[in-house]
Amino acid sequence: MNKIKKIFIIYAVCIIISINFSSFNIAKENRSESIVEILIKPRPSYLAGNIYVDDNNTVGPWDGTIMYPYQFIQDAVDNAKNFSTIYVASGIYYENVKVNKSIYLCGENYHTTIIDGGGFDSVITVTIQLVTIKGFRIQNNMDLGCKAGIAVEYVDNCWIIGNKIVDTYWTAIYIRSSHYNKISNNKIINNYGSGIELCGSNNIVDNNTVNANVGSGMTLTGGSCVVSDNKFNGNDCWGVFVWNSPGDNIIKRNVFYNNARQGVFTYNSYCSYIYNNDFVNNTEGNAAQAYSINVWDNGFPGGGNYWSDFEEHHGPSYDLFTGPNQNIPGHDGIIDQGGNYGGLNPYVIIGRYQDFYPLAHPLHDTLTQIGTTPTDDIE
Repeated sequence: MNKIKKIFIIYAVCIIISINFSSFNIAKENRSESIVEILIKPRPSYLAGNIYVDDNNTVGPWDGTIMYPYQFIQDAVDNAKNFSTIYVASGIYYENVKVNKSIYLCGENYHTTIIDGGGFDSVITVTIQLVTIKGFRIQNNMDLGCKAGIAVEYVDNCWIIGNKIVDTYWTAIYIRSSHYNKISNNKIINNYGSGIELCGSNNIVDNNTVNANVGSGMTLTGGSCVVSDNKFNGNDCWGVFVWNSPGDNIIKRNVFYNNARQGVFTYNSYCSYIYNNDFVNNTEGNAAQAYSINVWDNGFPGGGNYWSDFEEHHGPSYDLFTGPNQNIPGHDGIIDQGGNYGGLNPYVIIGRYQDFYPLAHPLHDTLTQIGTTPTDDIE
């Protein structure tokens, strides 16, 4: 009975939210911006000095200077001060790096600066806040337990930006009970598990390419996270799987293309907001939810999502009317009932919820632009 009562209360709250959607949209967008501000403001200057690493320096001496760089990344981390910058030259580094200082760890180029875990442990493990990792190709972690390409464990305010993560097991990036972190502009491709495991609140995942992974593109169990402007294409399970989430996540402006199950599936999760995404040709339906209550559009005029199978399930997709009730003659890019009077023409999500303002056209212009080739940029 308590569970039924809880579900009823949450449902009522979501109904109230949908009735007052105009003011809610503003608050929702402001909340998204406030997370970005929280992430940006604490970033350190990393002015404690520069340390250099080059695997070509095999005979020493090694003092971390540009003339005598360390041969191994771990030596640079161990000898760094907080807020140092560690520059790593192109090469192959067979290491499992433990980061326990607030540093900026910067590879020369993610095509040529490779950290190979050798099949042991996570490739990089971060256990302190205010770490930035950028410019590496990460590969070959341990195929056992909760090991990852990059693991961020029980810490906040870390950035993983501009890396390529391939050929890892279990998951490429693991955010474990950590908050206010940012995963941005990474290529997460051809991993033997999920692309991202996100377990924490107020994290941002944006502008990543998450393609052709054996598991889901991303699994999200946290709340108040923003997932935007990513490409989840050709993964062997879901594009994004949201489960046991307390809610208030925003999933917007993403592309979900040709994933083996749904583009988005939510299970036992409440009041996430999913809008302005392109759902294209996902094998078991474009989206689904179970034991969940979510909002699948951004009201009028913000609109909902583009659904490639709209006509297959709901008939012709007209755009002859505009307005909150789609009954004022005009065009607005939102599908309506057509005919003489128009009216709302919602898309029904598997699980009985609806996108009341489905988009008539995809937000990304061409298949090339949305990166529909599953092995996009795998060189």
